[in-house]
Amino acid sequence: MKIKVGRPIEGISLNGLEYLLEEEGGNEMLFDTPEAAKEFLITQGISEEDFDNCSVVLVDADTNEIL
Repeated sequence: MKIKVGRPIEGISLNGLEYLLEEEGGNEMLFDTPEAAKEFLITQGISEEDFDNCSVVLVDADTNEIL
């Protein structure tokens, strides 16, 4: 399973998700595990609170299910 990181477009969950990219205009950044994705995000300044209030979500890249 590969994991991608998303957030609601303009902070509104009804708008769908936009995903973290490898580079501007590039492919979606994929992680091997949810833990690896969280660890990367925390090093970039994302807090546990952002995960708790769904500002940032982890998504199964194969099924597009939110984890």
